[in-house]
Amino acid sequence: MSAEARKALTFEGVTVPFDWTNEAWAAAWLPRIRMAVEGAARDDKGLTELFDDLTKRSLAPDILDGWIMTRDHLRDIAELLDMMLTRSFVVLERLGYDPHKNVPPDREVAA
Repeated sequence: MSAEARKALTFEGVTVPFDWTNEAWAAAWLPRIRMAVEGAARDDKGLTELFDDLTKRSLAPDILDGWIMTRDHLRDIAELLDMMLTRSFVVLERLGYDPHKNVPPDREVAA
């Protein structure tokens, strides 16, 4: 896409429902992420032992469902961040910044 095409690009604001407090988000999602990190550290035998225990305690379906929900939630967040990166680069270019020649300042600029 040319610089002129990017200058002509417009976009509407998007309302993104996100009313989590930091504490509520952490309580909802971090245990599932930590469980996945713990599982990833295990080899096939260790993971088999873990799921043998989880299955005996009827927890395996909930763990798997939780990982699917977490994956989908994080995918939505990643898509939001991708959108915001694209939009940010468009408007920064309009402000005269360029990632190779004229990067935005990393310190406050006096008005």
